[in-house]
Amino acid sequence: MHAPRGPRELLRGGPPLGLSLAVALVLRIAALAAALPDPARFLTLDGREYLALARDPAAGYLDAASPLFSLGLFRTPVYPVAAAVVLRAFGGQVAAVIAAQIALGALTVALVAALGSLLAGERAGRWAALVFALDPIPVLYGTVFQPETLFTALLVAAALLWTRALRTGGTGPAAATGVLLGLAVLTRPVGVALPVALAAVALLASPAVPRTRVVAAMGAACLLVTSAWIARNAVMTGTPMLTTVSSINLIDFRAAPALARAEGLTWDEARRRLAARVEARSGPDEGRLDRARNAVALRVLRDHPLAAGADFVEGLVRLFAGSGLTALSALVGDPDPESLSSAWKWPVLTVLLAWMVALYIAVLLGLRSLLRRGARLEVGVCAAFILALALVAAGPSASTRFRVPLVPFLAVLAGAHGRREARASPAMMTAPWTRPNP
Repeated sequence: MHAPRGPRELLRGGPPLGLSLAVALVLRIAALAAALPDPARFLTLDGREYLALARDPAAGYLDAASPLFSLGLFRTPVYPVAAAVVLRAFGGQVAAVIAAQIALGALTVALVAALGSLLAGERAGRWAALVFALDPIPVLYGTVFQPETLFTALLVAAALLWTRALRTGGTGPAAATGVLLGLAVLTRPVGVALPVALAAVALLASPAVPRTRVVAAMGAACLLVTSAWIARNAVMTGTPMLTTVSSINLIDFRAAPALARAEGLTWDEARRRLAARVEARSGPDEGRLDRARNAVALRVLRDHPLAAGADFVEGLVRLFAGSGLTALSALVGDPDPESLSSAWKWPVLTVLLAWMVALYIAVLLGLRSLLRRGARLEVGVCAAFILALALVAAGPSASTRFRVPLVPFLAVLAGAHGRREARASPAMMTAPWTRPNP
């Protein structure tokens, strides 16, 4: 019989995974309960578009004559189709999709624990799981009809497989990584730079690993998934494209703010000017319109690089410094979620900001710990996801919501500070179930 472990021994070994799972479920269920009195709280502006496609995916993705078809070109299919399955199984209840996201969020906690263990040791993995379970941003945005929870789960699973591929040289895990990345891009196109970023991480792998073959397997599998959708769009519109969201975001949320800043216009005035330029260059079909938006937007960004750079920096600040209070206020039914007029918001904001500061301090300390132990590959995996997502998402439209898929990798870095150990070889840092057979 083993004596039960005391609090000090539990702390030394890291918090149990069961505790992190329980915390994740309790917080997410509490957020669900807060929104249940008015199901409209589950729906953001984007969420209403996703819901329209989820209620009739065939019209949005297969019927070029449908009013939903343009929306189907704008919103990639993985999340609406997944939501459609849940809606059909549960009588069209939006709350059922949110409940499924809560379960997926809890599963992601376990995936974060596995990733942390793989990259920095079992104790670090346990701390990473608790950090991710507690972080308010995945909790809040996992309780709205948005693809962030699904997107995040796909990325963490891809990170696990990619680390395995780079340590063992296995093309199977590499190809599986590519499939997951392809699905992630078709969930949220902001992940489009991830295959290139992860290929760069392969430079940090052992020279004994067949890096070219591993990267080729990952890239080919990712390209196979995404090119199938691009080919579908080419057939339906005459133009090969992943989604129209890229050109719309580029002109409305990158080029228009840069033009407004450079020429002293309002954002609406800049948009009207650019819309006129696009109309002069485009034709009646979606493909020509997409090409015209890209051409006009890129010309504006080339003409005003300093204004575009200033917008980019401001977007990074919003991305990393947002507290999540606005999302919480909307969830509980505050009629003015962006206002701080309610007395309850000040102590809540203090807690949210304190958590964010503590998280970033732990991330820096964990990063230092990993680098001191020579874990360059492990740092590279986390950095690739954080940088590739942040650099694409940053801009005038960047918000706290875009931080959701970054949190698992920040949590892993923070968890690495929870373990102080002697310098270890990569083989010793590998979780037992991922080590190559002797």
